[in-house]
Amino acid sequence: MEKIKNNETHCPSCGKFVGTYERCPYCGTEVTKRISLKVFKMGSLVVALFGVLFLYLAAVNRQIPELEFDKVSETMNFAFVRIDGVVGDMPKVYYSDINNKPNSMSFTLVKGDHMVRVMAYSAVAEKIIDADKLPIKGENVQVSGSLRVREGGDSLALYIQAPEHLVVEKKDIL
Repeated sequence: MEKIKNNETHCPSCGKFVGTYERCPYCGTEVTKRISLKVFKMGSLVVALFGVLFLYLAAVNRQIPELEFDKVSETMNFAFVRIDGVVGDMPKVYYSDINNKPNSMSFTLVKGDHMVRVMAYSAVAEKIIDADKLPIKGENVQVSGSLRVREGGDSLALYIQAPEHLVVEKKDIL
């Protein structure tokens, strides 16, 4: 006697294997789907949505790591880091010859024995200057941005991506 075939994976009309198809490719008969397969599809969708939600919450609530100068290496190139320090020189602002708008700005940030060149370009530099957030020599600042590490790790630069990433503790002038 012929073995009874599973009616969820085989066509009830012709008896041929149809796998996950909902309609038999041989005779066109509609095949009922397995409940376990439907549950698996829905379950995987729910798990994926929760995973994306968890990843989003983890990314939004994560603190920007503070740069530890002793651990700087070439592999940290373009890492997004935070540095707290003192402005070591007066900021330099470079203006465009065409429209006389700020093209870039830069200053040196000093923390202990280490120095980092901090730079902002075009729209970011313009917004920093317009918001009167340009620091002066000796002020404490907290800045976040993309770290640029040159070969050997001896020359560091930090590029500010948004004006909100520069926090200046203004000095009281008497």
